[in-house]
Amino acid sequence: ASPEAPEADTHGRKQLDAELASLDEQIRKLRRLHAEIRSERDLLAATIASRAQVQAPPRTSKTGAQSASTSTAATIDYSKSSFPWTAEIAKTAKDIWGVKKWRPGQEGAINATMAGREVVAILPTGGGKSLIFQIPALLASGTSIVVTPLISLMADQVHGLRSRGIAAEMIHASTSQADIKEIMARMLGSAATTKGKGKKKEAANVDSEVVKLVYVTPERIEKSKTFVNTLQKMYDAGLLTRFVIDEAHCLSTMGHDYRPSFLALQRLKVLFPKTPILAVTATAPQNVVSDMLKTLGLPRKTSPGSAALPSTTVVFSAPLYRPNLRYKVLPKPSSAQAALDAIVDWILDHHERDTGIIYTLSRADSENITKGINAHEKSKGRLKAAFYHAYLEDGDKQRVHDYWRDKRVHVVVATNASFGLGIDNPNVRYVVHHSLAKSLASFQQESGRAGRDGAPADCVTFWRAADASRLSSLTYETFHTGGKEKLYEVVRFAEDKRTCRKILFARYFANAYDSSQSYDADEADTPCGHCDNCQRDPATVTTLDITEQAYRALRVFEAATAQRGTLTLPQAADLVRGNGGGAFSTQQAKGKGKGKIDVKTVAGNKVTLNKDETEQMLLRLLVDGYLREEFHATAYNVTSYLHPATKAMRLTRLDPSEFDAASPPVKLEM
Repeated sequence: ASPEAPEADTHGRKQLDAELASLDEQIRKLRRLHAEIRSERDLLAATIASRAQVQAPPRTSKTGAQSASTSTAATIDYSKSSFPWTAEIAKTAKDIWGVKKWRPGQEGAINATMAGREVVAILPTGGGKSLIFQIPALLASGTSIVVTPLISLMADQVHGLRSRGIAAEMIHASTSQADIKEIMARMLGSAATTKGKGKKKEAANVDSEVVKLVYVTPERIEKSKTFVNTLQKMYDAGLLTRFVIDEAHCLSTMGHDYRPSFLALQRLKVLFPKTPILAVTATAPQNVVSDMLKTLGLPRKTSPGSAALPSTTVVFSAPLYRPNLRYKVLPKPSSAQAALDAIVDWILDHHERDTGIIYTLSRADSENITKGINAHEKSKGRLKAAFYHAYLEDGDKQRVHDYWRDKRVHVVVATNASFGLGIDNPNVRYVVHHSLAKSLASFQQESGRAGRDGAPADCVTFWRAADASRLSSLTYETFHTGGKEKLYEVVRFAEDKRTCRKILFARYFANAYDSSQSYDADEADTPCGHCDNCQRDPATVTTLDITEQAYRALRVFEAATAQRGTLTLPQAADLVRGNGGGAFSTQQAKGKGKGKIDVKTVAGNKVTLNKDETEQMLLRLLVDGYLREEFHATAYNVTSYLHPATKAMRLTRLDPSEFDAASPPVKLEM
C-alpha cells in the first residue's frame, strides 16, 4: 500500500462521519416534522369531530321532568319587565338619556343591579354598559363608586352626567386636595346640608348635592388611606350603594389589558362585604371571567341573567356584532408620507369635519402623524388633529379630550393603550388604524369606539405585510404566552380578501371566548353585506400558487441560517429576490458579520414576485408555521428576525433538481 493510503482512509472516514452526522440531523428534523404534521392532523380531526357533535338534550327523570340541576323553580329571570322598579327605570332612561328601547342585556343587568346582586355584564363596546350602573346609582339613596383605569374615561362620563344634572365627581392624581376634601364630605352627606342651607334645592345644582357617582382610578383605593377611610364611614352609615368596576377585564392577569393596580380591589369584599359589586367589560373569555371573580372575591359559581340562581354571580352577555359598523382593510403605502397622504385623503373624501380616532402603535407615531395632518396642504381648515398618549400630562390629556368632544379638534391620534378604554363619545363616525391592533379582541374594542349612537360608521385599517415585524417586536414579551397566536390571527384577518369581516370575527370569538360571549349568536355564518369583502367583486380576487416561490425562499432561509444570518422580513424579501448580490448580515460571536450565498445554487432560482407580493408571501409562511421569529434586543429596540421552522422541511428536504421533478407534498396559495 502506498504511504498516502492511511491519510486517504482517514480523510474518507471523516467524510463519512460528516455525512452520517448530517443524516442524523436530518432524521432529527424529520422526526420533529413528523410530530408536527401528526399533531396538525389530530387537531383537524378533533375539529371535524366537534362540528359533528349534536348537543345532548337535558337530562330528565323517569317522570319526564328536568333534573334538579336544571330546574328553573328557584331561578329569577332578570330580563323580564316585571319588577317594582320597571316603570321607573324606563322613565329615567327616556327622560334623562333619551333612551326609548333597551339594548341586549341592558334591562336585565339593571334589574339585577337594582336587586342588589353581584353582577358581571359583558356587553359590546357601544352596547350601553354605562347605563347599567348610572341609572341604578341615580335611583339609589347613597353613592356608587366607579373604578376606572383611565382619566379620559372618567372625564368623559362625568362630563356627560353633569350635563344632565346628575351629581357626579372624579378623583385622580391631578385633583386638588381641597376638591378631594369637599367631594369626600359630600360622599358622607354633609355638603348638601351645609351648602344647601337657605337655598331651594335644584336638580341641576350638581356641586351642592350629595354626589351620586364618584369615579376613581384603582390607585386611589390602592394608595389612599384617607379615601378608604371615607368609604368605611360611608359603609357604616349605609351610604355606600355599590362598587362598579369598569373595564373589569383589566383585573385579570390573563387579559390583554391587565393592570397590577387593579389587584387592590380584592380588598373591597373584605372591608365592605355587604356592598354589591358590578363588573362591566366589553370582552372577556371564560378564563378571564373566572380570574375576575377570584380577584374581586365574588361567588365563583355563576348563573345567567335569564335564570339566576341564589348565591351566585349573575352574568349577562350580548352578541358583539354591531351592524352599523363597516369594516374595511386598505393597502398601506410603504413610505411614511405616502401613508399619511392616503389617510388624509380617505378622511377628507368620506368624513370631512366628522369626529374620528386614528390609532397608532407608538408615541412617536401619534405625534408625527398629528404634525403631518395639521401641516398637510389638504387639511387647512378641513381636518384638525391632536395627539394623545400615556406620556402627556393629565391636564394636557384633559384638554385634548375636551377639544375633541367639543369638536374643536376633528380627530385624536392616539396610542392604542392610552385612548382605548371606555371612551364615551357617541358621534364618532370613523376609527382608522394606522397599523394593526395586537389582537382581534383589541381591534374589536378599539374599532367599537365608532358609531355608538347607532348611526353608520367606518372602521378602516391601513395595512401592509412589512408592518408585521414591527408588531411582533412590540409584543415580544407575551410572544410565547399567547401573544403570537393573537397577533397572527389579526394578521390573517387583514390578509383575508374573501371572507366577510363579520364571519371572521364570529369564528375568532367562537374559538377564543368559549361560552362567555358570542359575536352574533343567531346569524354567525350570514355575511354582513357591507364590509369590504362583501362589497368586493369576487372576480377581482385572484389566487396565486406560491408553492415554488415559497420553496425558493425557504431554501434561501436555510442557507442564510446556516451562516447565522439575521434577516428581518423586508431584508429577507430583498435577499430571496436576488437583490444585493446575495449578501446579508450575520450575528457572530464578536458582533455583526457578513454572509453571502448564491441564490440560484441553493434554491434553483430567485423568487420572481415583486417586493410587496414577496413580503406578503413571507408573512403567509410565517403565520402558517413555515417560518419562525427570533428576537434580538439592542440598546434602542427589539428586532424580529426570521428563520426556517421545522415545517419548512416539507418543501426544503428536496434539492432543486428533485423539487422540479417531484410533485410537492404541499400546495401553498395566497
